[in-house]
Amino acid sequence: MPNKKITYITLIVVVVGLIFSWFVYGKNSENRARMKARQADMAEHNPQLLERLISANEKLEQILKDNPKDAQSWFELGSNKSSLGDYTGAIKALKKNVELDRISLTGLNNLGLIYQELKEYDKAEAAFIEMTKREKDLTDGYLLLADLYQLTGQKDKETAARQKIDEIIKARP
Repeated sequence: MPNKKITYITLIVVVVGLIFSWFVYGKNSENRARMKARQADMAEHNPQLLERLISANEKLEQILKDNPKDAQSWFELGSNKSSLGDYTGAIKALKKNVELDRISLTGLNNLGLIYQELKEYDKAEAAFIEMTKREKDLTDGYLLLADLYQLTGQKDKETAARQKIDEIIKARP
């Protein structure tokens, strides 16, 4: 009997490992394919921009090795990686920016838009809600939420977000 139990456990471990590998490498291969396509398009239509972005990323990565708490460099790296189609790298950099810079909303904005593009709507919503928490009297986060809710067919939430926008605008002097 112990051999049968070991066989089942081994089978379960192998299946879980395969599922995990598919999930991790599947996302990475999507990211690589998107990067390759974006960079090929850029190389054809605007090779100077491609060179500048790649060069800027190398410089930013060096800056961040020396000063890992440079929020602005994390933001710029995330924005550049997004432009190059590297959403995985962009997300990592923008998360670091958002962690280090508790005032700026642009990192959250870009992070939410990337998640929206990836159809990870819960994460997009979380980023946009964090924008509204950080700056309650700014309509940007609510506009992004309203657009997201419209995209995902959440009419009640869209209406509530648009009402909040109207309240903010009416309260202005």
